[in-house]
Amino acid sequence: MRASHALRFPALRSMAFAAILITATACSGTDQRSGDVTITTVPTPPQYVSGGETLLRIDAVPGVDLAAISITVDGREAVAVSAPAPTDRMGRTQHALLVLLDGLVVGDNEVVVSVDGALAASLTVTNYPTAGPIFSGEHLEPYFCLEDLPPTRGEARSFAIGNGEFLDGGGHGANCSLETRVDFVYRPTGEDAEFQPLADLASLPSDVAQTTTSEGKTVPFVVRLETGTINRAIYQTATLVDPSHPEPDPWNPGSGWNGRLVYTFGGGCEAGFFQGTSTGRVLREDMLAAGYAVASSSLNVNAQGGCNDPLSAETAMMVKERFAEVHGPPVHTIGSGGSGGAMQQLLIAGAYPGILNGIMPTLTFPDAITYFIDTPECRLLLRRYLNHRPLDAETKRVIGAWATWGTCDDSLGPRPNRIGPDNCPASIPQDARYEALENPTGVRCSIYDGMRSVFGTKQYDEITPAPATEFGRSPHDNTGVQYGLVALNQGLIDKELFLDLNEQIGGWDIDFQWRPERAESDPEVVQAAYETGRVTSGAGGLAVTPIIDERSYLDLTGNFHTSYYSFAMRERLRRDNGHADNYV
Repeated sequence: MRASHALRFPALRSMAFAAILITATACSGTDQRSGDVTITTVPTPPQYVSGGETLLRIDAVPGVDLAAISITVDGREAVAVSAPAPTDRMGRTQHALLVLLDGLVVGDNEVVVSVDGALAASLTVTNYPTAGPIFSGEHLEPYFCLEDLPPTRGEARSFAIGNGEFLDGGGHGANCSLETRVDFVYRPTGEDAEFQPLADLASLPSDVAQTTTSEGKTVPFVVRLETGTINRAIYQTATLVDPSHPEPDPWNPGSGWNGRLVYTFGGGCEAGFFQGTSTGRVLREDMLAAGYAVASSSLNVNAQGGCNDPLSAETAMMVKERFAEVHGPPVHTIGSGGSGGAMQQLLIAGAYPGILNGIMPTLTFPDAITYFIDTPECRLLLRRYLNHRPLDAETKRVIGAWATWGTCDDSLGPRPNRIGPDNCPASIPQDARYEALENPTGVRCSIYDGMRSVFGTKQYDEITPAPATEFGRSPHDNTGVQYGLVALNQGLIDKELFLDLNEQIGGWDIDFQWRPERAESDPEVVQAAYETGRVTSGAGGLAVTPIIDERSYLDLTGNFHTSYYSFAMRERLRRDNGHADNYV
């Protein structure tokens, strides 16, 4: 059995992604005082840099000559481009350098800043490959690149760029890497107009719309759209661009960008193991029109990233780093997305503070684990028992405590089985999938098999024949659950029904097949779920993160996006902080 080990540290050290500032004491022989020069990596902590380059910010007290600053990496002159940091968003001049540092080796790099040849500050920067991983655990295998996916969109394996063209994955390199490309689109005038490709920035079409940003600047509605691969995901970033300055840099990001970044997350919750064909959407007209930049990746879509929030967090951090190296560090980053996209925002903001500075979840679920208490119990246990008894819909409803029985029977019940191995998305080839008898070593599409680095693996002898491989461990069980207890205590069902229900309801095995015995998880797996932040609490980063929860009231329609989950999230904040003032 392989125990879980990765990912525990980010959640336990709850401020691991807070701004990291390294201040060094000046050496003798210089008139620099302690604290005269400080170094930071922005926006990524120095222990999590990727791609061989990073953006450094060197702050100095007035009187330090910025032109006298030099940088070495491991004793060698640094490969770097530097210039004074631009004025901040309040128009204040900063006595600082912004440095794009290149040539970092994989592993630790000792960065030393000197003033007039005298040591002023140092910082250890740990660099990882562009393909990752950093903290999410070992790469999932197998992993199907865009080119390997079953045909979609008119028999093409394709990713819609947003300019009318598609990526088909052909010619990808190692780790599903594709060539980075930059395209330009514009928004035409007209109420329902859609973005159109723009071939020549020097000659804008006559119907280019104008937009006024949140900073009051009116600019052509022209967007720079970058597409590439990071962490084996396809990423995109979108920003308003000045047609006369089409290639921004950290010192001149362009007049249209308001300095803020929105990071979008897509919904769903399915097995990973594949690159994906979409992002959380970056061509968001409302956000771009106001000057916000937008970023996302295919592994930030929960239905493609395996419902794996450590992987989503890692990818978002790496994409954000890439964005900053091109455009400069954002003032803050706001999460946006619904359902499975809400799960990701809350989990990332809670366990990895600093990647997202504020979040806007919709159709909220606090996390996948507690959501998947409701779904499998309805799907496998309660429907099986209740629909084979002469019970009316109201009795069934009160036993499960839903607003309507249809929430379970029509919405949750038919939902795909995310904690079992057999409901694979179409993106995973049929012949690669797990089958207990014919392919016991195939891809298991349980979300927990995709999070083995969190929960560990073991061999389950309850499967017949005994598998020749270990499966991902699940934190779910129903041992000790008294189904219908609230309804019994309220006098809504009688004692005989309560006792028969709990005697007959049963449980499930690791393949999520019904069995008469209750399911029982390993205690250390449940512990890992809480310790690593896979169950969202109100503490950690969420205690200080502004949250705007947009909730459509769907309870009486039988939709599984019930309002209970928003109230549950609010109560977790109150429980852990004594208030929920940051949650509206």
